[in-house]
Amino acid sequence: MKKKILGAISAVALVVGIINIPTAQAASTNSLRWDQTSAAGIGWAVENIAAEQDYNNFVKYYTPGVKLWQAIAPAGGKVDIKYIVKDSSGNLLPNTAVTIVYNPSYSIGTSKSTTLDGTPIGTPKGGPDSGLYASAVTNSRGEVTFSVINKDSSGDPAIANDGTTTPTYNRDNAYTQIQIFVGAVSGSNLTNLQKSQDIDILEIHFMNGVTAKVAPAPAPEPTATPSPSASPSPTATKEPVVVVPNPSIRLKSPVFTSANSVDSTADIAQYYSAGTKAFYTYLAAGSSISLTYHATLDGTKPAANKQIELYVNSPYSGSKANWVSGSTKIAAPAAVDATYGAKLIGTTDANGDVTFKLTNTDTKNLEIAPTTPYQDRGAIKPARLFGTLKPMFAGVTSDMAEDTDLVTFDIYAGAKAATTTITCVKGKTSKKVTAVKPVCPKGYTRKK
Repeated sequence: MKKKILGAISAVALVVGIINIPTAQAASTNSLRWDQTSAAGIGWAVENIAAEQDYNNFVKYYTPGVKLWQAIAPAGGKVDIKYIVKDSSGNLLPNTAVTIVYNPSYSIGTSKSTTLDGTPIGTPKGGPDSGLYASAVTNSRGEVTFSVINKDSSGDPAIANDGTTTPTYNRDNAYTQIQIFVGAVSGSNLTNLQKSQDIDILEIHFMNGVTAKVAPAPAPEPTATPSPSASPSPTATKEPVVVVPNPSIRLKSPVFTSANSVDSTADIAQYYSAGTKAFYTYLAAGSSISLTYHATLDGTKPAANKQIELYVNSPYSGSKANWVSGSTKIAAPAAVDATYGAKLIGTTDANGDVTFKLTNTDTKNLEIAPTTPYQDRGAIKPARLFGTLKPMFAGVTSDMAEDTDLVTFDIYAGAKAATTTITCVKGKTSKKVTAVKPVCPKGYTRKK
């Protein structure tokens, strides 16, 4: 997916293979939902809420009821999967033919996986052909069960095993994606089915350093009892979805409000967690800033003694400002891509607080001073010169996995300091020195 470049963002695209030919959405005819409670072989799974709320880049290719799950599993492992199938009225669909689509067209997963019987699952690599179509039939409870066996000797790099961290888009591509539909599926009708059935898309990422959980034993198929009348199908109990709050890193000081900054969260919403905020403000060239962040494990509990990384001139932001932090000189990245100016590292105290200090060093291409601290960036002249700062927990690789505050500083030319002229003498020779803090040359003394 093409990444949008904005003044105060670090882009993270949605992890999903999509079909790029939009058609009108039809009313949903069936629902096919992943039963997470019975899953075996995964470490954890995270629902991609941001994708499900993004119409233009995701939802318009499916029904409004589509869900996207990212399941994290150990490389080389076996994952057991169950879907529950219902009609448009919510009734279970027993003994119903379905089609499992592994790695649908335009997905980019690269993992080497097979079905339980050893059939290889192809990898479209962004192309129009799906990896594998497999037919199945639901049981008497409207369930269909199947497995994916990964054959990779090593998976994508290990990530934090905290139940919330998700893989990094366009880096962690060792996954197998699954979509499932009622009826027969082929390349010609896949698009229409995606727009007419409410499905859970399951993306299984095979990664290093993951411990798999074991599912409860499945309930046996009920034994038929002779009866003069058919027994109604049992009503499935809907399992609640447990949403784990994101860890957070909030800017504690300085405090930015509508009186001294501009909220730009809308610019970055599709690339970050729903709780992430962004804003820009103005800083005089040569000024120093001290930023104190408060980190939590779940939005409430302080994250004490945790390593925090501050990305200065963050990836994909287009930052061009120059800085210094201690002895570290920070320049603009060479390109607007995944590179960044510098990564500063700090450790939170017992209260979950950490402070970073920076000094701007720009002397050229400065903006004209703003009329107010909340001046709209459209009024900047002659051109923008800014630097975006993004904090992250060490080890977290997804911008969807934590709630942070992103701040962008636009650098402007401050008022010139008043100068003073002094007279310096050396014997019978004298000279005048004019400067903000004038000093006589070596060998000269200041005339009283």
